[in-house]
Amino acid sequence: MSIQGKILFWILIVLGGVLGFSCIAEADTIFNNLPAANGVVAVCGNGQFCLGQESAICVGGQDCLGQQGVAARFASLNTYNLTEIDLALANSQGTNSATVEILDDDGSGTHPGATVLESWVTGALPHFNGTLGQNTILTDQTGVVLTAGATYWIAVLAADNTFSDNDEWLFSQDGVNTAQATFDGSHWAPVGGPHPAFAVEGTQNETSVPEPGSLLL
Repeated sequence: MSIQGKILFWILIVLGGVLGFSCIAEADTIFNNLPAANGVVAVCGNGQFCLGQESAICVGGQDCLGQQGVAARFASLNTYNLTEIDLALANSQGTNSATVEILDDDGSGTHPGATVLESWVTGALPHFNGTLGQNTILTDQTGVVLTAGATYWIAVLAADNTFSDNDEWLFSQDGVNTAQATFDGSHWAPVGGPHPAFAVEGTQNETSVPEPGSLLL
């Protein structure tokens, strides 16, 4: 091989590696209905709190109408390696943390399944005293793979189910709605109304995307 040929060969190898790395490293938005802005808090009743034009569902004990957990559904159009989940969460009183889970679907499309793919315990949430504050960001630690065409659920569970433990999950108001279910301590039940706000990000799974370097061969 000539010197020029060797140079071209190594240029192609390096270029293929760079392209491959950029494709793997860049995260895609799998689902996103997070609101763009927050408003002013006012009590609405029925286990909900209002934030101006936004509102939030209460997760906790009897003060939250027994809603010990809330789950929202999303679908994965492609096969992704999960990288991050963002949720619009806050705490108004009681234990200032929550458990967040990603679950499979039970096959009905209206309830989470029994398989927990990954679970997190949040740190201290923003205080719900007029504005929501920043989103809660959770990163994948176990290598969860979301399968193309499959349905999944993001669930928020109260850290304490006593009367005065209240976490708030802000509703989305941007028109991108998804199925919702609440947990009473023993089973999930579908509910209507606005839908909790969250985003899911991931990188396309390497086994489902051709390696850029292979396109140069």
